[in-house]
Amino acid sequence: MFRDVVDSYGADLAAEQYFDKFTLSLTAGIGQIKYYNPVPFIETEETGFSSSLGLTVCPFASLTVTGSFLRKFDNNLYQLIIESME
Repeated sequence: MFRDVVDSYGADLAAEQYFDKFTLSLTAGIGQIKYYNPVPFIETEETGFSSSLGLTVCPFASLTVTGSFLRKFDNNLYQLIIESME
């Protein structure tokens, strides 16, 4: 999107803890989004808390699997990422 359509800002703090083949990640922050033109079914100016929780496992040296949950602007996002390092 172009700058004359939407502005979005955010600041987050992130932490990771490593446990052998597992990595636990947490983020927390605040964000703001402002649309200059009305958008159906979306708040056109909103400020809110954001947070995420993720778990990464490395079952093999060449494979990682990450599952995460993100909550931002009263919306939930679930994500699964599978990466091969070959």
